[in-house]
Amino acid sequence: MSAYHDPFSLRAEEIARQAILRADSLGMEHYGPAPTPLDETRDMYQEAIEELLDAIYYLTRQVARLEDQRQRLVAVTGNRPVR
Repeated sequence: MSAYHDPFSLRAEEIARQAILRADSLGMEHYGPAPTPLDETRDMYQEAIEELLDAIYYLTRQVARLEDQRQRLVAVTGNRPVR
């Protein structure tokens, strides 16, 4: 649970919780129930690294998209966002 209790943080936490549950559900549909650690044949360290790199890639694209939108908004309105 988040240390922050403002509406934005609570909503972001709920979105993250739902995304994790959805990913877990999709994983169960695709791979079946999680095997016991001794039965696992995949290199979970390598799997985790690959997933993290995927996440970094997609988050970077989203940040770039948001920055592009912000710059276009500034160009149209002439207002600089508050930092």
